[in-house]
Amino acid sequence: MKNLSIIEVLRGVAAMLVMFFHYSQEKYGGPAWWRNIWINGQLGVHMFFVISGFVIPLQLSRRNYDVKLFFRFICNRIIRIYPCFFLVSLCGACIWAAQHHFLGGNTPPDLSLGNILKKI
Repeated sequence: MKNLSIIEVLRGVAAMLVMFFHYSQEKYGGPAWWRNIWINGQLGVHMFFVISGFVIPLQLSRRNYDVKLFFRFICNRIIRIYPCFFLVSLCGACIWAAQHHFLGGNTPPDLSLGNILKKI
């Protein structure tokens, strides 16, 4: 039971559901028919929580976790998750700005560092 590949597949499906849900929204220029297809994409967030509720304890159990290792565990998760989070946020901001520039819109997106940090 070294690797649970079905879990990786489910995580990928959950990520795709959330992504398509977000980019189907009207504020991103998604047409109505696309929104209707991906309306339940927000369920990907729930899938992530369920998967995390299974995977995190499983990994802790496999590694004989001890409370003394809590700080190390948190640091490892931050190092693994946040670089990808910031990269995806930057890509999203670039897409958002390009869409506004090329397709127009009522108000330009506020992509200031302060506004982005407020959303985190």
